[in-house]
Amino acid sequence: MASSMNIMGTYSGITMETVDQLIQAESGKGVKFSNDQEKLRTEQAAWKDIQTRLTNLSEKLSGLMKPETFNSKKMSLSQEGKFKLTASPEALSSDYTISVTNLATRTQVTGESFTQKGLKLGDALNESGELVLTIPKKMADGTIENKTTVVAITATDSIENIVDRINEGSKDSGVSAAIIDNRLVLQSQEFGERQLSVTGDLADKLGLAQATTQLGQNAELTVNGIKIVRDSNHLTDITKGVTIDLIATTTDPVRVSLTQDLDSTAKAVQDFVDQYNSTLAFIGEQLDVGDPSLANNKTGSLTGDSSLVRLQSQLRTALTQSLQNGHKELNSAKSIGIEIDRYGVATLDTSKLKEALREDSQAVAHIFKFDKVTSTTQEDGTIFKKKEEIGLAQKVNHLLNSFTDSKAGVIATKNESYDKLIKDLGQRIEKFNERIEVKRQQYIEKFTALDIAMMEAESQLNYLMSQIGGTKPNQN
Repeated sequence: MASSMNIMGTYSGITMETVDQLIQAESGKGVKFSNDQEKLRTEQAAWKDIQTRLTNLSEKLSGLMKPETFNSKKMSLSQEGKFKLTASPEALSSDYTISVTNLATRTQVTGESFTQKGLKLGDALNESGELVLTIPKKMADGTIENKTTVVAITATDSIENIVDRINEGSKDSGVSAAIIDNRLVLQSQEFGERQLSVTGDLADKLGLAQATTQLGQNAELTVNGIKIVRDSNHLTDITKGVTIDLIATTTDPVRVSLTQDLDSTAKAVQDFVDQYNSTLAFIGEQLDVGDPSLANNKTGSLTGDSSLVRLQSQLRTALTQSLQNGHKELNSAKSIGIEIDRYGVATLDTSKLKEALREDSQAVAHIFKFDKVTSTTQEDGTIFKKKEEIGLAQKVNHLLNSFTDSKAGVIATKNESYDKLIKDLGQRIEKFNERIEVKRQQYIEKFTALDIAMMEAESQLNYLMSQIGGTKPNQN
């Protein structure tokens, strides 16, 4: 190859530059294949970006289908650090005055010093027997029953072994153990006034026969003048939807104000509006036809794509429809302050939204999520019920899912098609390049042969000329 290329052009003047020019002239189809492949990759990337934006929009809509989005509460306390208060969407807006008199504590039994009993940590007890623990325990059905647990002890057990054995069964027995200041300390797992009894033939040896008992106490608090006693610091049954976790007793009453959190709801709706605008703006960019009158007109990556045009149209009309959600006034996006201008851009009037929430937060929620159920009675008397999801968020989410579904969605189908077309073009480019390389070699061989022929012809001519010159007659 190298020798042929070195000879080529020596006599004919046809060099590799000429070959490159000829190959370039024949490479137009290959360039078209590459451009088509790059165009497909650009379109595929645009659809992947649309997928991400549609997924983000769907997440915003999913938040608007949750009841807590429209019923969330916010609290203000006149004093922090006395208790933690959590309110669910079911909680009623109200004001409370809370005083905490006692925190619930656990019953504790503290044994005598091991030294007084002649015991040392780590040593074997050298005596077998049992320890019997009895304590009132709350059952699964809420009733209180005495729970008795027998802890079997062998002569080789150390005090540490006994503590481990008690703690291994603490969930069932309701009693845990620890070694503190060279003493065996037993504690009830549950709070409140629960008498812990310790018996058994090894109770005395372990220092528990003459143990000191500190009886647990119940939590006591006053809510709006009503005294409440519970055997826990975690209170869930004081008022609907409100959980109180007691932290410390109070000196002065703590004033609590529980109100509807309009700001968090408004933010959730605004986040949806912002994502809606961002998504439609990007779709518009991909469909942009630019200015055809310009020589260097730039268009979007998906100009004219019928699927994307359909999505754009349906998204634009989605927020303009009235809904049969059972409410006469609050039955459209517009009725809660979402307006669409002539360019398809959505804006939110926060004041109007908050006014609607104060009027009827459930009606506002029903704009985004509402299941319409219709019943029909068959001839045999069977009642057939049909549920139709007519909420704005539900409808738009169905539309988005038809595009983003990983198996049957429009984008998944398109992505599969793009992969196939790009792969096919890649194979065509590869075969075309192979043909071009063959053509290049053919040109090189052809022009090299021409040079060789010309070289041989010149050599023959020179030989003939030398022969003619050598036989010329002598003139003398």
